[in-house]
Amino acid sequence: MSRWSGSAPGLRLSFPTGSRHHPLWVNTHFNHPAEITASSQKALAQLADAGIPLGNQTVLLAGVNDCSRIMKTLVYRLVRNRVRPYYLYQCDLSEGLAHFRTPVSKGIEIIEPRHRMI
Repeated sequence: MSRWSGSAPGLRLSFPTGSRHHPLWVNTHFNHPAEITASSQKALAQLADAGIPLGNQTVLLAGVNDCSRIMKTLVYRLVRNRVRPYYLYQCDLSEGLAHFRTPVSKGIEIIEPRHRMI
């Protein structure tokens, strides 16, 4: 049985051997390093300690995280918290989001140097 109380201190996870709920993966959604707070770090640690693989999906947002320095910091903080940086999405073409959109070339400019480091 798994239970979520809504806060990291009350997070209790237990999966009986042979549980039909395994495997379980959790994808997080951090867009900026400032979103990785002490309470989110504690929750991430509890999930990782329970054996749950963690990934992250980030949306590239103009004026928020569309620079290499911010994305590098985000990636390092994610990895430090045992979260795999998994996806970098371009902002949706949804109405009202135009001010957050970046060109695809901007995402490539940010990600390519990271791939060369691997």
